[in-house]
Amino acid sequence: MIRKIIHGYVLLNILSLDVAFGAVVSSLFFAIALNVHLRINSLIALGLTVWMIYTVDHLLDARKLKREASTERHRFHQNHFKTLVFMLTLAGLVVISQLFFIRTPVLIGGLVLSWVIVIYFLTLKKLKYLKELAGAILYTGGVLVAPLSLYHDSLTTPQAILICQFLITALINLLIFSWFDMEKDIQDRRESFATYYGVDFTYKTFMFLVLLNTVVGIYVVLQNDEYLWMEVCLLVMNSVLAALVFEKKYFDMYDRYRVLGDAIFFIPLVYILFR
Repeated sequence: MIRKIIHGYVLLNILSLDVAFGAVVSSLFFAIALNVHLRINSLIALGLTVWMIYTVDHLLDARKLKREASTERHRFHQNHFKTLVFMLTLAGLVVISQLFFIRTPVLIGGLVLSWVIVIYFLTLKKLKYLKELAGAILYTGGVLVAPLSLYHDSLTTPQAILICQFLITALINLLIFSWFDMEKDIQDRRESFATYYGVDFTYKTFMFLVLLNTVVGIYVVLQNDEYLWMEVCLLVMNSVLAALVFEKKYFDMYDRYRVLGDAIFFIPLVYILFR
């Protein structure tokens, strides 16, 4: 039974469905921070859009390869290419149907973000070592598009810092993935931060960012404990990412690092449910 559950979750991870759900959870997290209410329609559109972006990205990588991919994720997208394209079409139609029910400010924000996404895919080949940064910005932008569109006041300093910390957390997540995947990316001729700068510099970069997030979080709590538990959530998320690095040998097996690394975005759900 446990093996079936684990296998099922791994499949969800390969399909990036957990990433989509994590984006929805994170958006609700920031809705609380900004004291705004999100409708189910915007959350459905967000989740499906995030899934579509990740799936298109993986399909493009898989299509470039003239041989079998080195990673299970890209092999899956190679083997089920047509099925996933069909699923993308259906998801796109659902997103379009939800646009009629989304509030105008959120719709405008989503349309602006959609143009940024188009630019991202058009310039994907030129991004190279900036791909992780661009991905973190897009993910954070998707998470924030609805909460920020509905927020009509100026951001307070703690709120602005919380957003920056989340962006950094998303970047750490992607940098660690590039660190783990470096050899496979080299084999498949995919460019990343790690393939460009190497293992040591990548390691120093994400460890510095983890330390920065921790120090800034402590500063925010000392100044205003209103965001204490939100900062605790971010601290736990960053701690889990750091643990992946310290236990690299264990988490490298069966791509455990990717499953757990994506699952960190579920952590704010605990705050949402029990605050």
